[in-house]
Amino acid sequence: MTQVLAGKISELSPAKRALLARSKPLSFAQERLWFLHQLEPDNPAYNGPAALEISGKLDIIALELALNEIARRHHSLRTIFIEIDGRPIQAVVPAYQSPLPIVDLSGLAKGASAVKASSLADQEGRRQFALAKDPPVRRILLTLGRDLHLLIRVRGDMTIERTIQFIKGGFPFD
Repeated sequence: MTQVLAGKISELSPAKRALLARSKPLSFAQERLWFLHQLEPDNPAYNGPAALEISGKLDIIALELALNEIARRHHSLRTIFIEIDGRPIQAVVPAYQSPLPIVDLSGLAKGASAVKASSLADQEGRRQFALAKDPPVRRILLTLGRDLHLLIRVRGDMTIERTIQFIKGGFPFD
């Protein structure tokens, strides 16, 4: 068994071996959520959507840099969940710059932009995470007017569980 696993690891690219070296087992709560995700991969019940209305002049580049800096500082926002020999493990991907997707709805009438914004937020909240490759946080900025924006953020419950671990006593990666 150990030789088989060693052989599989040696076949991985250097980047994947480095990722594996930073991996840890899941907590019991994370294992439960991972198992439920395997049973119903398209179930959005474990997504945590939120919206933040931003009024006034917005420096979108500064917002994007700030969101990337938050992800750089918090491992839980860069943690993916991979399966090795049928067992899930968590691995922290290296910090990276993620562009902030922007959807401009400012050309629509006020009522139409509100309806479209609500629809886009609902779609984003229902879209499932690919746990093995997507960090469990997504965000999108909707521009409703020159000085009115809506920042949509969706977190997977696996990330929420990691935040609870931090509050209780720190991450095992630190």
